[in-house]
Amino acid sequence: MLQQPGVADKQALFTHASSAVCNIPVLAQAASAQGFFNIRPDVDGILRRAPLIVDQGGSIFPSLAVATILAAGKAKTVLVKVETTGTVSLLIDKVTVPLDERGNLLIRFRGPSRNIPYFSAADILDGNVSEVIQDRIVFIGTTAAGLKDIHATPYDPVFPGVEVHAHILDNLLSGDFIRRPSWASGTEAMLLTTFGAITSAVLVWFGPLLCAGVLMAGTAGLWMGAAWCLGSHGIYLSPLFPFLALIANFTLLSLLKYYREYQRLHAKTRELSLVQEVTLETVANVAETRDPETGGHIKRTQHYIRALAKHLQRRPKFKHILTDSTIELLFRSAPLHDLGKVGVADNILLKPDRLTEDEFELMKLHTTYAYKIIAAAEQRLGNSSFLRLARELAYSHQEKWDGSGYPQGLEGEQIPLSGRLMAIADVYDALISRRPYKKAMPHEEAVKCITAGRGAHFDPELVDAFLEIKEQFQD
Repeated sequence: MLQQPGVADKQALFTHASSAVCNIPVLAQAASAQGFFNIRPDVDGILRRAPLIVDQGGSIFPSLAVATILAAGKAKTVLVKVETTGTVSLLIDKVTVPLDERGNLLIRFRGPSRNIPYFSAADILDGNVSEVIQDRIVFIGTTAAGLKDIHATPYDPVFPGVEVHAHILDNLLSGDFIRRPSWASGTEAMLLTTFGAITSAVLVWFGPLLCAGVLMAGTAGLWMGAAWCLGSHGIYLSPLFPFLALIANFTLLSLLKYYREYQRLHAKTRELSLVQEVTLETVANVAETRDPETGGHIKRTQHYIRALAKHLQRRPKFKHILTDSTIELLFRSAPLHDLGKVGVADNILLKPDRLTEDEFELMKLHTTYAYKIIAAAEQRLGNSSFLRLARELAYSHQEKWDGSGYPQGLEGEQIPLSGRLMAIADVYDALISRRPYKKAMPHEEAVKCITAGRGAHFDPELVDAFLEIKEQFQD
């Protein structure tokens, strides 16, 4: 006997069936009971629950498993029990079967398919299993995938529908159910809030290794706790939302920390860049105290070398060498090219006449002095592209393309590109500037001198580039 609730309550409590496809009359007359076998997977395609009762045409009907229990005499009455909280359950004799809000049973699968004994149709027709199935409940159904009564379950992606009903019946007979208590949603919400707060605090105050450890421990704890509740007490608590809270918090706060560190690093980089610039200005000022004209020369050559390098950057040969960052380093390093002049005596550096041969040999040492000063700083600071380029530039800017320069007598492309660029910038500025021993040369004459040094003093390709932008030098 299936006792029904009031008509006003039924549609809100149970799955509603708009119509029914019944057995053919001959089977219906031969059957001692009938039950529906509709099962529908969850939205993710996994079958986890099945209705035990449905409402159709103003009446409620039992599922195949419930009808089987009644027909087999395993139970005398099935009552629909509705709590004041709205919780629905079935009372099969004295066994309470927990249902969800739509009259569905959460199926406790025992594992992958074939956990329940199978017998082939041939064995049954041959009478080979009659003693085995005697006094037992037997479901007859299809198991071949081609017949399409196959479902995906939490344990098996290929699970025959007939065995699903066998598992439902097994749950009802054994009284072993998965429950979803009224407090389950509140507990999940509490876990979500708690884990969200814990991960937020850990991520804010501690380092990435501890954060990763908390994430892994929290994830393991959630899933193990959910598995323990389900296995030991049959209570289903979803770890999904607390787990998503862990992941979301970890991701969001990690991004925020990364952004904060990025901002801090960016500010530090700007600060270091400013320190570099101030240091270079200080060095230039030191040089300027020895020779005011040298100080102006240092600042002007910065802009010459950047203009020439920017122009060369457009050529395929130099495109990958003279990157924007390299050109910026050249600009910042250029003031150090005459740093070694602080080691040259005043009677030579400030002499109003042309230098003697011996005096010129002493003047030539300014490249070596600069090399030693910068190399010592580089040794203390470690590998620095800024200091490496400055050392290279200061040491080689007096070399000549034909090998007649100093201090090493390098020729052609043996001379570093930075030194070849600095050579043109250095000589051009020296030509147009007034010196104690000479007047300033007009721009046009200085250009002629640079052109005359093509292939001898200067790299021919760099001279050609200089001629293309000579107006920029004049500006």
